[in-house]
Amino acid sequence: MYTVLQKDLGKNFVIVDQPGPGVIKLSAALTDATSAVPVLRSVSVIVPQARALSMIKMAATGTYAFVGSAQGALKLNDSVSGQLLAAAVDERVGGASVKNVTVFQWGDAENAMDYWGNLIDQRLVSFGVQQSSAAASS
Repeated sequence: MYTVLQKDLGKNFVIVDQPGPGVIKLSAALTDATSAVPVLRSVSVIVPQARALSMIKMAATGTYAFVGSAQGALKLNDSVSGQLLAAAVDERVGGASVKNVTVFQWGDAENAMDYWGNLIDQRLVSFGVQQSSAAASS
């Protein structure tokens, strides 16, 4: 997650490791990640009877059979005053479409982290955070 945030936020912001005026402190945590079961996932997507069972599981639990997932939390604070600027939690779960058949064991969790990194960068840009200001990550 750290590497993803460094890469995505580094596109539009200067990353620093010290507090200062105009610096946002970003605290992020990957709170849970589960792996997919690649072979069984493929079977549950391709074989009609197994797909039907996977759909039943989705209806009952909110997740497809044999997919991975990730949960994360984020907090943005002013690095000088400590004032809370934003906070978020999210969970992403792998899908059961044919395009996801070849997702490797940790692919769903990796896809979630990539999604979050891009989303955080785009939200900061859209909220008008100065692109010349720095973002501190911890």
